[in-house]
Amino acid sequence: MNKEDNPAWQDIIDIMNAKFGVTDFTAILLFVGIQELGQGFKKYNKQEKTDLIHIATCKVLSYNNYYKFTGFDNDNWPVWEKVNSLPKLSVKEQEGLLIKGIIAYFKENNLLKKT
Repeated sequence: MNKEDNPAWQDIIDIMNAKFGVTDFTAILLFVGIQELGQGFKKYNKQEKTDLIHIATCKVLSYNNYYKFTGFDNDNWPVWEKVNSLPKLSVKEQEGLLIKGIIAYFKENNLLKKT
């Protein structure tokens, strides 16, 4: 997937830039993780940010049946279980798979502009 040629991905970039002043891939994953955690925006330490990006990665890969949500841990953080192994992909293919999942997430949560 060529992200520059994908209108939905560009919409996400535009939304994230307008609302939060960010356009990078990691920041978008962090946003998804924060949304999934459901505790709102606050200051997160480095380990928590890493965990939030992991939550986001699992969530967006769940659209392709690589992970499934299994509940919450004792700290009320989402827990995901790997159900299928990812195929061997190039970095560009991995990014494309994540972008497709992020687009699905934004659509499912009505976060994309209506066209």
